[in-house]
Amino acid sequence: MVLDFMVSGKNQVGITRTGRRYPNKRFVEWRRQMITQLNYFQCPQWTDKDVFRCDIRYWPNDRRTRDLPGMTDAIYHCLEQAGVLASDGQIKHGSFTTEALSTECRLEITLDPA
Repeated sequence: MVLDFMVSGKNQVGITRTGRRYPNKRFVEWRRQMITQLNYFQCPQWTDKDVFRCDIRYWPNDRRTRDLPGMTDAIYHCLEQAGVLASDGQIKHGSFTTEALSTECRLEITLDPA
C-alpha cells in the first residue's frame, strides 16, 4: 500500500485538561488511509483463535528517524480496526524491515498463520 506519510501511534496522542487521551489529526488521517486501503484489498478476516506471524516492509519517503515500536503498534492497531484481526494479541511473531529511501511512502504487510 502507498501512503502519504508514516506515523508512530504512541507519539500521535494528545491529552485534554481532564486527562482524556485522543489521537491527533495527523494520526486520524493516516489511520483512515490505512483502513481504506486494507478494506480495498479485501483482506481476509480471521477468528480470534488464529495466531499469526506479521512481516512488515517499509519504504520511507524521507530521512526522518522514526519510532519503530510505535510504527509497529500503529499498524497492528489498524489491522484490528479494519477487522482483519480480532486482536493485535494474535500476532505472536513479527519483523519490521526498513528498505531503501523511496519517492513515496510504502508498506507491505504479510500475515501468515503461525
